[in-house]
Amino acid sequence: MCGGTLGCRPWDCLCRDGQTTGGSSCSLDVCASGADVCANRCESHGGLDSFEPRDAVEDSPECAAFCNRIRTECGQDTRCDVWFWCRVPADQCEASARDYLSCMVENPTFECTENGWHASGCPYSDELCGTDGGPAGDGGANEDAAAGTDASPDGV
Repeated sequence: MCGGTLGCRPWDCLCRDGQTTGGSSCSLDVCASGADVCANRCESHGGLDSFEPRDAVEDSPECAAFCNRIRTECGQDTRCDVWFWCRVPADQCEASARDYLSCMVENPTFECTENGWHASGCPYSDELCGTDGGPAGDGGANEDAAAGTDASPDGV
C-alpha cells in the first residue's frame, strides 16, 4: 500500500487562475511531494501558486478509536482511510473533527455491508470552532458526509 499503513497525505493546491484542487499523493505505490501532485493538478489552470498538506487529526485518539471500531465490527482487514475520515473539513476545526469521530464511535446505527460499512447521524459541531478555528454554520451540509458511506471514499 502506498505510504505504509496510513497511506499518503493528500494535498490542497491553489492554482494561478484561482482554482483550488487537491488529491492523493500516491502514484505508482510511492508518496509524491505536494509540489509534484499540485503542479500536475494545476497544469491546465495556469500553473501552481501554492500548496499545503490537507488538515487531518490522523494521530488523535478519536481517529484511532474510529478505525478500531471499523475493524472490530467488520474485520481486521477492513481499510480505514484516515485521510478521508479523519480529515478536518475546510469549514470546520480540529475540535469539531474530533467530536465527529467520537460520535461515530458511539453511533448505535453502525453496520457492516458488502461494500464496507455504514454509519449515520453524526453532524460536525460548528459551535466547537472559535473565530480562528474555522467558520461556523455550514447549514447541516456535513451531516450528509456521515450517512451512506463506505470505509473509504472509493469503497476499498
